[in-house]
Amino acid sequence: KQAGATVVSGDDLVMLPRAQKNATEIQGFRNAHVRDGVAMVSFLAWWHREKNPPTEMLFDEKLRAYRQKQEGFVEESFPSICGVGAHGAIIHYRATATTNSTARNEDMVLIDSGGQYRDATTDITRTLCLGAPTPQQKKHYTLVLKGHVALSRAVFPMGTKATELDVLARMFLWREGLDYAHGTGHGVGSFLGVHEGPQSIGKPSTRASPNCCRA
Repeated sequence: KQAGATVVSGDDLVMLPRAQKNATEIQGFRNAHVRDGVAMVSFLAWWHREKNPPTEMLFDEKLRAYRQKQEGFVEESFPSICGVGAHGAIIHYRATATTNSTARNEDMVLIDSGGQYRDATTDITRTLCLGAPTPQQKKHYTLVLKGHVALSRAVFPMGTKATELDVLARMFLWREGLDYAHGTGHGVGSFLGVHEGPQSIGKPSTRASPNCCRA
């Protein structure tokens, strides 16, 4: 403004073309996820060999080290989220020196992480159990898994809204009076931002309320 420019508010004309990946970008995602999967499997193998109970910050350190060994790796796509026990329920949790929990046999561990590779960006979440899971842990894990399977197998027409797909991921939880407080999925850039719009899978902005009539 100080230079005499005029600020205009409007739609980002680049957003939609950027979100629609070409064949090279799609293949890059496939290739990067193979290498990212190798890093995750190597990390899990280390975990099973580890004799001493690991901490959240050690999980972060080791996973980053295995990703760094992969071809085309540049950096993490975001700081890894490694939550032990109740910390796994905190959205975007980051372990600190004062919160750094140690994983015990009865704990579930949530790991949300990703990498920036020359050919793609990855963002994955894994939920793991160190020991024998409890009946409740099995039930909740299975309900989430059933939602993932339903969403991954969905066949839908062009123009289907993301909120309509979101129901598939949540419906098994809803039947049990359960839910999660965040979105189901989001767009990912191609060696760009790990959160890329406009595409996402989540709840509608207009929520269902009592006594509302629909025809």
